[in-house]
Amino acid sequence: MNKKYVVRLSDEERGCCQGIVKNLKGSSQKFRRAQILLKADADGPAWPDSKIAEAFNCRVQTIENLRKRLVTDGYLRGEDLDPQTHAHRLYQEGRVGYEQYAAEGFALWGVRAEKALDFSANGKPVTVNDQTVLADARKNDLLTSEPFVMMGLELGWPGATWRPLALAVLAAQETRFKRTGIVTMVSEDAIPDPPAYFYYYLLYYNGTPFAVTSPGGDTASTFPRWVSAKAAFGYHALAPSDYTWRALQTVKWGMAPGRGWTAGVYEGTRNSTKAFNLNTAAIVLESAAYFQRGCPFIERACASSRAALKKGATQ
Repeated sequence: MNKKYVVRLSDEERGCCQGIVKNLKGSSQKFRRAQILLKADADGPAWPDSKIAEAFNCRVQTIENLRKRLVTDGYLRGEDLDPQTHAHRLYQEGRVGYEQYAAEGFALWGVRAEKALDFSANGKPVTVNDQTVLADARKNDLLTSEPFVMMGLELGWPGATWRPLALAVLAAQETRFKRTGIVTMVSEDAIPDPPAYFYYYLLYYNGTPFAVTSPGGDTASTFPRWVSAKAAFGYHALAPSDYTWRALQTVKWGMAPGRGWTAGVYEGTRNSTKAFNLNTAAIVLESAAYFQRGCPFIERACASSRAALKKGATQ
């Protein structure tokens, strides 16, 4: 019987799973999933689910769920409960940028959401400040710095689209600064301002450049605008320039000694957002580590690090 959810591991993905099996012991969930994926690999053993279940003492449904998890018709799918009826609701996850970043993570586990991985599936070229970026043909864009920064730091910018699109997103923000004098680093953040207290500052949203929305997609001219600390740190680690350095000098006023970095500062001011969150802290630390190592975290060892180059220059 043909499988609806086929696991087909790349050489890199197969090596990752083999490394997990080699280095982990016991019955951890991660260990078992790696074992299952290796045996289910269509370009490898291609064991039937019944044989895998018997070998690893689990149910056949567990195998099918791993194949299927959050991947339907090539897209990522989320599920929740209706607060009124408690019925299960299935929905498509992500928009251009976030969608591809999430799908790249699932692909490392051998579960490929092909349409979610493909920028061209729903990406529609638009121009923002003379830069060609991708809007989402499905509307309700979420085009902002965050997924491009995280992808660059963690997995690099692979393929033909990631790097030029990430740099175009940055360049459009720099152009806004050149035209308005307002240092711009857009992202998503928890901001202690009503009514939403969490906002998306987007490069492009439903035909409008540099829009701020609530998680529900509402927009208002009164919504806060801020310079994102994590976007500034991330882009300066990945693509350092005079502008990213200026952005860093702008968000430094959002740092609180002994506590770390807030989400940033409000645009055009030195006023901190006074909002501390794990997301900002994590990406600031990731950025510092990337800057020190000189390569994405998916690479265990970097060909050359900034620390090594600096050391060599002083000898």
